[in-house]
Amino acid sequence: MDNKCSWVINIALSLATPAQRAILDENYGRKDAEKEKKVKVVFAEIGVGKVYEEYEERVVNELKQKIGEIVEVDGGLKREVFESFLAKIYKRSK
Repeated sequence: MDNKCSWVINIALSLATPAQRAILDENYGRKDAEKEKKVKVVFAEIGVGKVYEEYEERVVNELKQKIGEIVEVDGGLKREVFESFLAKIYKRSK
C-alpha cells in the first residue's frame, strides 16, 4: 500500500507472467484493501516467500563464511560483533 520499491515487488515483477504483471501494475501501491489482496494473491502464485527464504539462506551462509574468515587481532573487530548483527536480522519478521 505504501508503493515502496522493495525487494519483494522487484522479484515479483521479474518472475510475473504478463497477466500477473498487469495485476501488479494496476493494484500495487494503492491505498485500498481489495487491491492489496490482489497483490498478495499474485505474490503467493509466484512464490515470493519461498524465493525469499532461499535467497536469505544463501546470503546468510555466504556471510557466515566471510565472518569465519575474519582474522582477529588485538584491539580490532571481533567475529562476535558480526555474528551478533547477523543474529538480529536472520529470520526476522516485521
